[in-house]
Amino acid sequence: MNESTLKEFYEQAILPQFNIQPTDIIWGEHKKLGPDEDAFYFEQNKKSYALIWEDYEGSGSSPEFITETLGLTSDQFDFVLPIPDEHSPSIRIRFGYQYSFVQYITGSFTLLCLK
Repeated sequence: MNESTLKEFYEQAILPQFNIQPTDIIWGEHKKLGPDEDAFYFEQNKKSYALIWEDYEGSGSSPEFITETLGLTSDQFDFVLPIPDEHSPSIRIRFGYQYSFVQYITGSFTLLCLK
């Protein structure tokens, strides 16, 4: 999947889960954080965000992981809670077939608002 299509998927399907509407989004860099984690940076209405994708739920929702991989201290970001927030601060996307995996689509998503 090309990056443009992927970002459109994030705008239409993932970001609204965090109450981010798909308007006026300016995408920035895509950064590899680890073997199974990536960050997609964007801005909206003069606010900066990092959408963290992981192939399996875990590290992205950890403040320690954020500090180690992104170099941010706890006063430099806030977790954006999904709606509903029963899996806070991350949401998980998966298909019904056991072991089905699509890179950057299935997995866990955590959204940070950068200060």
